[in-house]
Amino acid sequence: MLKSLGNHLEFSGVIQTDITVYTIEQLQEMLGKSGYEIQERYGIHNIYGYIADNEIKQDTEWHKKVSKLEIELDRISPYKDIAIFTHIIAKKKA
Repeated sequence: MLKSLGNHLEFSGVIQTDITVYTIEQLQEMLGKSGYEIQERYGIHNIYGYIADNEIKQDTEWHKKVSKLEIELDRISPYKDIAIFTHIIAKKKA
């Protein structure tokens, strides 16, 4: 784990291959140099993945409540900063 600090490659157990990891600052810089302007940044997957009880995830009402909470948290720091995924919405500058 320590050897991965500062490294841009990280092994993904989900897809069983190395993936390139970028910081938010690197992504913003790349988008800016390519003529894009950041419109919004969302932190996706703040809570759901940390719930170990998969049985409760099958409950429709529970799922609705947690989904609503996820949507509420996705724009708020520190939640968007520590989320598992980051989604950036960018628009090409005119």
